Amino acid sequence: MDDSTDGGVVMEEILRVKISELTTIRIQCAGCGCTVEMPLSQVAQYAGSSCKICGVLLITSETNQQSTALTRLSQDLKMLIAMKNSVGIEFVIPQDGKKKEK
Repeated sequence: MDDSTDGGVVMEEILRVKISELTTIRIQCAGCGCTVEMPLSQVAQYAGSSCKICGVLLITSETNQQSTALTRLSQDLKMLIAMKNSVGIEFVIPQDGKKKEK
């Protein structure tokens, strides 16, 4: 991405990730920072699980909204990936601190 200021050009590095490349989700415990990675297809099965380090319940709430949201995210990503013949979707991720003056 280019941004012209005062006649100069600033270059910013970005990462583009195709939706079809998203196969794994990483969930981090807010209690201790422990992380777990799993295939998107297993998110619904993980609902109600506890952190293996500190025991905090992950992906759960009184109304089960977190579990439902992650399950829907997983399902929606799968549906969008299946639409690859009609639409291409990429996530654009800025790489902070990588701006270069040209």
